[in-house]
Amino acid sequence: MRFAEGYDAYAHSLHARGLSAASLAGDLPALIRVLAEDTGLTAELTYSAAIFLGNSIATRYPSAEWSVMEEPMIGPGSLSGTPLLTVLRQLQQHPHRHAEFAQALDRAMSAAS
Repeated sequence: MRFAEGYDAYAHSLHARGLSAASLAGDLPALIRVLAEDTGLTAELTYSAAIFLGNSIATRYPSAEWSVMEEPMIGPGSLSGTPLLTVLRQLQQHPHRHAEFAQALDRAMSAAS
């Protein structure tokens, strides 16, 4: 599967705040920065944000593949991946580390391509 459904609620919340979902989807470091600041999301919006992030990763990295176990995951190969809800929680707990996370993600995904 190339893209997952369920990102609409988060895209609408971005729009409601005057942010462009399309622009953020194409700018992964900017999206990660916004996600790191989104600490008050409901469980539904957090899940939707995870799907939005995963689809953005899939757009940027052709080797990214979706899998859903206990939470949505995306990464190179069908048996590996980044647990997106866990990532969002960590970003929100440590928003100052968003650039570090974006760089680590880029290194991991680029190495797999």
